[in-house]
Amino acid sequence: MIQDNEYYLNEILYELRLLNDEIRFVRNSIDIHDEEAFSFLINLSQIIHRMESTTRDYDSIKSFSRFLWEVFTGWSFIDGYRKTDLIKDMISRIK
Repeated sequence: MIQDNEYYLNEILYELRLLNDEIRFVRNSIDIHDEEAFSFLINLSQIIHRMESTTRDYDSIKSFSRFLWEVFTGWSFIDGYRKTDLIKDMISRIK
């Protein structure tokens, strides 16, 4: 069972690395004029980079799970649910 959990953790981390590569590509290939969108991409990239060091210990998984929860549900532990999808909004501002 432990090996299964480690496998899934590694798979999710792999997908996040791919996402981070895509974010870097966008930042380096497109002239982003919207400061807020550009800062958002930098912050998201930094958070993903931090998440890459996630281990199976409780505190690490807890932090990782919170990050995933915020990304996929639009929930903020500070503000509650957002009215719109923040990631979608920031992507739409990059043109």
